[in-house]
Order: sequence, then structure tokens, then C-alpha cells
Amino acid sequence: MAKSFKRLFCAALAAGAQFLSPAHAVVVCSACSYIPPGATYIGALNALTGEMSTFNSGNLVPPGPYVQTFIFDFVPVGVVTISGTISATATVDSFGLYAVVASVCPPLPSVPSTVGTLCASAAVGGLIASAPVGTIAISRALAAGRYAMVAVGTVSGTLPKTLGAADFPFSAQIVAQAVPQPASFALMLSGLAAVAFLTRRWRKA
Repeated sequence: MAKSFKRLFCAALAAGAQFLSPAHAVVVCSACSYIPPGATYIGALNALTGEMSTFNSGNLVPPGPYVQTFIFDFVPVGVVTISGTISATATVDSFGLYAVVASVCPPLPSVPSTVGTLCASAAVGGLIASAPVGTIAISRALAAGRYAMVAVGTVSGTLPKTLGAADFPFSAQIVAQAVPQPASFALMLSGLAAVAFLTRRWRKA
């Protein structure tokens, strides 16, 4: 009986470590700027290896309204977390995550890459999730597929012709994370129950 609990406890520790330990993010596209006039592809993100891409609006001159689309692939199933910052010279009036109906996007020149690729065509479908107005903040579970992030806003100030990262109208990142397997989660809970049971037995002994 004690050996069975010991085996269950060790297995639970292994499952718990897998469940609780954060993935070490692998950067696929690093500081990739928007490429006008269409959609910019920023790579394929694998949730199992915690991959991510960072992207930005690039140099938006002259001031005025803008619409920018960034496309990414996602496998196999998991959660994407999108966050970003907005400069004082611009607004992000809406930021949404959409399904992609059809697209033709060349792969990145390398992985990791510091540049995205310009899609020859991209048809965006239904809205999946939207950030609160004036922010870039979305967390959403996704199935495998191709998705688009669309930013709509206005550049109100005059930007320098040569920009540093802090000068872009907006900069953001998207991080892919795996969803724990139900079997691993159940095993961890069973192990915790076994630990509680053994603790009670030891206290009574």
C-alpha cells in the first residue's frame, strides 16, 4: 500500500512540474515591423514550446489614421496572450483577434527572424476576441489554424524619420502557451490527495 502511494506521489510530482513550470519562450519573429500596404506575417507559433513573436507598427509617417494587420500560424492547441504598449503620439482605437479565411503569406526568411514577410493576399474572417478600447491586451484559447491581429488607430504627432523602439506608435508581443493535458492534471490531483492521506496517517501514528 505504501509503495503504491509512493509511486503515485512521484508521478504526481512529475505531472505537477509539467503543469506548473512556465515554458521558456522561443522568439520566432523579433521586433518585426509592419510592412505596408497589406498584411504582415510574423511566423508560426508552437504552444508546446512556448514560442512568441514581438511586433510593432513601424514608422507611420505622415500622421493620420492607420489600419494594420499581422498574421500568424498557431499549433497545436493552447492559449495566446497578446500585450503591448502605445506611444503618446498615437492611439489604438481597436485591436482584435480574427480568424483568417484565406491568405498567401511567404514563410519567414529564417527562425528566429528580425523581419516579417508581406502577404500577397489575406482575407480576414470573424472576430474572435477584442481588447478593451485603447489597449492591446487579449488572452484567448485557440485551436490550430491561421489568425490575424488587426490594429486600428491614429497617429496624432509628428514622428522622427528614424525611430527607436520607444517611438513606434505601438509595440506588442504574442506568446503561445500549452493547455495542460486532462490526464496530467487528474494525476496531479490524485497525487495531492494521496499526500494528504499519508500526512493524516503519519500524524495519527
